[in-house]
Amino acid sequence: MVLREGVSRETLAIGGVIADALTIIAAILAVVVVEEITRRQEEASNSLRLAHISNHPPPPPTFEAASVFPMPTLDPRAD
Repeated sequence: MVLREGVSRETLAIGGVIADALTIIAAILAVVVVEEITRRQEEASNSLRLAHISNHPPPPPTFEAASVFPMPTLDPRAD
C-alpha cells in the first residue's frame, strides 16, 4: 500500500477501522432486511392459505430408456 504524503499511519489505521465497522454494520442490516422480507412473505403465504400446497416440486417424469434410446442390435441375423 502506498502511503500518501501528509497522511499519518494513525489516520490511515483509523480510516481502516471505521471502514471495517461500517462493513459490519452493513452486514447486520442486510441480515435484518432478509429476515423481515422472509417474515412478510410467510405472512402473505399464510393469508393466501397456501399451507395445504406441498413445499416440494413434483417429481420429474420417468422415461423408459429403451423407448427413448432404442439400442441397436449387433446380431446380423436380426435384419
